[in-house]
Formats: sequence, C-alpha cells, structure tokens
Amino acid sequence: MAKMRRDDLLDALFDLQHDLGKYLCQPLAWLPADASPQEVREAALQALLTTRKGPTGTLSADDLWQGFIDEVGEDLDGTQEWPNLEHAVARALAWSETLEVADAPPNRPMITEDFKRVADAIRNLIKELDDA
Repeated sequence: MAKMRRDDLLDALFDLQHDLGKYLCQPLAWLPADASPQEVREAALQALLTTRKGPTGTLSADDLWQGFIDEVGEDLDGTQEWPNLEHAVARALAWSETLEVADAPPNRPMITEDFKRVADAIRNLIKELDDA
C-alpha cells in the first residue's frame, strides 16, 4: 500500500476529529449536571455504541476508529503524537465493557475526561502534522 500524502492524512484526521472526537463527547456534555447515574451510563454508552449516525447507518466509536486505522495504515507511525492518540482511544473504548457490566455508578468526570482526551489527542496530532 502506498504511503498517504500529508494532506490526505490531515483530511482523515479532520474526519476523525469530527466523527469521533466531537460525537464521543457530546452525549455526556448535553446532560444536566444533576443527571442520574443511569442517565450518565446511557449517555456514555450512546457515545460509544451509536457514535455517528448518518445516511449510511450508525457507527460505533470502535467502528470509526477501525475505519480510520484501515484508511491510514501505518502512515502515522513515527509521529510523536500517534502513541498518545492510540492510548486515548483505547482508554475511551474500554469504558464500553465497564459500563455494560458495572453495578457501581459511573464516574462521570473520569469518563468525560477520557472522551475529551481522544479529541485532544486528535487535535495534537493534526497540529504536529500541520507544523511539519
């Protein structure tokens, strides 16, 4: 597979920022501060499992991430911010399993921070490529 051009990588990252970075954070951000634990759990699961809805259907956060990986391949290996993005996404996606099986109330601040880290990591990688 041919290496992607820098502009194409940036386009893919901008798409990821919109589809994953933005839509992962929205459901929790829209909840009132006094939302119940069940509302927090449902919003976080919505963010992870029905992240992007469009004319072609619904995609989960994992679907969006895997589609991005399939598109860019290993072309971001070697960038300084790539490991941070991989780690942030792994942390965010791990909430899916935790939220589906946990009996304890969800930790809204921690979940929100982990989801926000994905958007921040994408933004940092865009900046790195843009500055290169």
